[in-house]
Amino acid sequence: MENLVWAAIRDANNQVGDWTLRWYATPPGEEKPDGERVGSGLRVTATNQKTGEVRTHELPGRLPRLPPALGEEYPEIFKALGLFAELWMDSPHRFFISRRSPQG
Repeated sequence: MENLVWAAIRDANNQVGDWTLRWYATPPGEEKPDGERVGSGLRVTATNQKTGEVRTHELPGRLPRLPPALGEEYPEIFKALGLFAELWMDSPHRFFISRRSPQG
């Protein structure tokens, strides 16, 4: 459930204040001695629209058998970029759910 919440926070925050975020997959890593290949990593670039400053944070790839730990990785990304305190974490109620009573 926490992974779903962090994915929603990521999707709702492609613009954080004056910063525009871009998410990129990095190439897969090397093959391990047992034949297992490390998956793609993640590179996040934040560009300040007013100053032109660019900040980048990269997470290495992981083995395919390991589940993604978005609840740990995404806060790390936003903190490393210095944008964690500026995230929009309010309720998305007004965007996703109608206040009208159900029809039917």
